[in-house]
Amino acid sequence: MSGNKEQLDNERVLGNRAQHAYDQFIKPFIEDKRMTLFHAFQSVRISDTDDLMEIKRMLSAIDALDIEIRTVIDTGKLASESLKETEIH
Repeated sequence: MSGNKEQLDNERVLGNRAQHAYDQFIKPFIEDKRMTLFHAFQSVRISDTDDLMEIKRMLSAIDALDIEIRTVIDTGKLASESLKETEIH
């Protein structure tokens, strides 16, 4: 397997693993944490800026994790498509 095909295959495999982990564990975890933070936001006093900032910080971290994992999944899908196109030609 050439270097490029090997890299594409590695990205495909990693993307598939990330998709499985995301569907089975990460997505439900993220959804639960977002809901927990939303409820915390609803109950915090507007004058409590420290708690508001902490909720925002945690939400930003969860969003960053979600984006990173989705990027790995999408990269794996693109790699899979590239490998299919390579096989056709």
